[in-house]
Amino acid sequence: YLYSQLYSEAWSYQAHENEIIAQIGEAIMAGAKGLTLFQSSHKAFKENDFSAIKKQLKSIAALRESLRTGDVGGLKFDTTAKLGKEVMIEVIRSPSKVIVIAINTKASGYSNTLCHVDVSKHWNFDDLVIDSITLKDLPVKLSSFAEVVDGKAIQPSDAKAKISSSEVKLSGIKISSKNILRLFTFDVE
Repeated sequence: YLYSQLYSEAWSYQAHENEIIAQIGEAIMAGAKGLTLFQSSHKAFKENDFSAIKKQLKSIAALRESLRTGDVGGLKFDTTAKLGKEVMIEVIRSPSKVIVIAINTKASGYSNTLCHVDVSKHWNFDDLVIDSITLKDLPVKLSSFAEVVDGKAIQPSDAKAKISSSEVKLSGIKISSKNILRLFTFDVE
């Protein structure tokens, strides 16, 4: 199990919804087989917008078996985005699914120093468009491209996938500044 932050009465301010979603996404990218949210203040649920966090948690729950049985670094990939500057990407491969996780990190405004002097406590995220993510050297056949949103597999309105026997190219991936985590899946045949 890995831990992710939620809301805490111990702090003078609460993390924004997108900052919490980033931490949750980073935990599953690191290979979490289970997830615990710590420092939960139920009073803060009423004072903050929890809806996007709840939707992401439902999506992670829908993928729990594939996350539990999958391996981080499950496939090689390339991307046109700047890894670490604009986006974090990980591929988890389980016996039945491949999950492509993308977290928007195109953000500014936070530093530890500014936080402690009450100048800037939060990341300010920008919208991001990833031209492509290409899964390479496929050792398995993939099909049925989907995105998991609010716990359900749907066809993304923006991202497209072109599947061949040697690679899969995802293109036109838009990640907003508010909902900064996207979870794409493919079935392993």
